[in-house]
Amino acid sequence: MHIQFTGAHPPGKENRPVTRGHGAGRFENLPQRYSKLQKRQASNPPTDAELQQIGEHYAGDVEWFRREVGFCRCPGESEHTKPNARTDCQIVVAKTVINGCVVAPGFYCFHESCEAARAAASYKLQSHLGKRCAATGAMWQLPPKIYSHRPSAKPTAPTFIPSILQSVARKLGPVDFEYFRSRSPIRTDNRTPASFLHAIGLSGENFLIFNRYQSQGQYLYTNRGHPFDARELNHFRTGQRCGVWFLSNPVSGEWFESEARKDRMTRRSWRAVTAFRYLVVESDKADMWQWLAAVAQQPLRITAIYTSGARSIHLLVRMDATSKEDWDAGAAGMKPHLIPLGADRKVFSAVRLTRLPYCFRDGTIDEVEHDGKKTHVYRRFPEPRLQDLLYLNPQPDGTPICEQGVL
Repeated sequence: MHIQFTGAHPPGKENRPVTRGHGAGRFENLPQRYSKLQKRQASNPPTDAELQQIGEHYAGDVEWFRREVGFCRCPGESEHTKPNARTDCQIVVAKTVINGCVVAPGFYCFHESCEAARAAASYKLQSHLGKRCAATGAMWQLPPKIYSHRPSAKPTAPTFIPSILQSVARKLGPVDFEYFRSRSPIRTDNRTPASFLHAIGLSGENFLIFNRYQSQGQYLYTNRGHPFDARELNHFRTGQRCGVWFLSNPVSGEWFESEARKDRMTRRSWRAVTAFRYLVVESDKADMWQWLAAVAQQPLRITAIYTSGARSIHLLVRMDATSKEDWDAGAAGMKPHLIPLGADRKVFSAVRLTRLPYCFRDGTIDEVEHDGKKTHVYRRFPEPRLQDLLYLNPQPDGTPICEQGVL
């Protein structure tokens, strides 16, 4: 499904496969500057050797697994932020079809951080292919070899731009909590923590519950289908120092060796996730009401919206990714559109804790500076604050909430 985001810069073409492996991935076309090339070559198509020679000129050594597609070293490999694999980058030297998608000549990589370098290399590759002489079948003389792995200019990371948020929020006008409750397909005023998790999960799935953020979880809730006890988690509702969280995606509950600390075991690992279904989006920087107005206009598959019991709003966005790599690619594609509106860049993780609705929090931990050093101090609220559910739609279709009628 094509997503046209509102407010932030329109999505650019993401020329990369989203999973590793032989010929794997979903591709989107590069700008089709090669249409004239196709016309010139129609009567005298280039040979496989010619195509591959041009490709290797720009990519170096290529492991060809089709006449026009092969694995190669990424032109922007120095910009990668994650480990590399042999099959991460592919070069395409002629229009072809991969996984049902028409793919233009260019470089396609699993990683996102190398986009600028790939775009530059793809442009040079397409330009060279366009210079092939159709009349004689000969190629123009190869230019000086440009392939290298010197670091390219690092792409600018998206940042929060308050003026963009204000502009987008202004299009819809003021909203309040009732605006979302009145459009929620499922009532939000008559549920419990257990019935909320039951609504967003499938029978047999587990959600890990926390009342201490820096822990491995205090309770493993299992969705047992129907009938179920909606009171099962009620002992978490009150008396919680900083509130209650749940791990946003279903997990097995098993322990795995920590990737950060090999001498420790953890249940908060992506390897414990049994379904990469959700993405948590929240904002601590943006004005809460402007953020809500902007969110209501976005074509996101929003399953739930709820408060933190303080100043931030959490979104639970449905992803239905097939793997960790697929989830990462989908989340990366949303960052350029949501971060300028105020989304916290640190929350784009498949293993993320988020607030459990219908629970109260008694206070918060503030960061204060004392004698030039930052310390954390607990501050108790005058009265407990509810982590309030505003919107619940277990089967969202991507229709912006502002286009959904009052129910």
